[in-house]
Parts: sequence; structure tokens; C-alpha cells
Amino acid sequence: MMNELSSYFLSSFTSLVPLINPPGCAAEVLGIVGLGNRGLYRSLARKVAINTALLLAVMVVGGPYVLRCFGISIGIFKSWEAYSS
Repeated sequence: MMNELSSYFLSSFTSLVPLINPPGCAAEVLGIVGLGNRGLYRSLARKVAINTALLLAVMVVGGPYVLRCFGISIGIFKSWEAYSS
């Protein structure tokens, strides 16, 4: 169980890092916010983390319904993975 969970976390994390692009986001935040005090950055980081967690939770709960709406099943993704490897 723990091995599956750690494998899932590692796979999810490594999939999200290129999408998020931390160095690019840091440059954008610095360009938008400018030089500020540490409290400002902590406050923004907290808000972004909460909003991101909420968005991911909504996608986990609502994602299957959206896929079903477009006629896409999880089995298609699994078979595509088997086909492409």
C-alpha cells in the first residue's frame, strides 16, 4: 500500500513540475509583485497553495464526470499506455 502511494505521489509530482515550471513562475511573480517583504511572499504563496489544492481536489472529484461527458473512459488512457510502450 505504501509503495503504491509513494509511486503514485512521485509520478504525479514529476508530471506536474514541468507544467508548473517553478523558475518561470518565480520570474513572473517577481515581475508582477516586485521586490517586497518576506511576509508578502509568504501570504501569496499560502493563497496560491490553497487555491491550487482546491483546484486539484475539484479536478479529482469532477474529472471523471467531465471525461464521461465527452465519452472518454479511463480504459482508453490505460490501453494507450500499453500500446505506446
